[in-house]
Amino acid sequence: MRDGDARIMAPGSVFSCSVSRDGEHVTVGVIGEIDQAAAGQLRNHLLTLAKEHPASITIDLAGVAMPDSPCVAVLVEAWRFAQEHGIALTVRAPSDAITRAFDVTDSGHLLTLRT
Repeated sequence: MRDGDARIMAPGSVFSCSVSRDGEHVTVGVIGEIDQAAAGQLRNHLLTLAKEHPASITIDLAGVAMPDSPCVAVLVEAWRFAQEHGIALTVRAPSDAITRAFDVTDSGHLLTLRT
């Protein structure tokens, strides 16, 4: 049962994210490219959701094309905020690039990555 859905499209970008809620659990589905501008919008959106203090946030990256350093930076910042506020953060369907980025930066222990 979902108590709300939302969709955010970045103007002039091939990026959107949808939000669905199931009680205290929030899922954010991300689609498109996460360039610097989109990363800023995703960051703001994730932090706004985290400030609502859900029990968990799942970020679904299955639809993300070409994730690179802006995406990784957003995920690390979101994780830190979530940890400070007792929110479980999971990344679903990370691309090989995201997984490699976390392996290379030794940040893989920071997030729960689920394929």
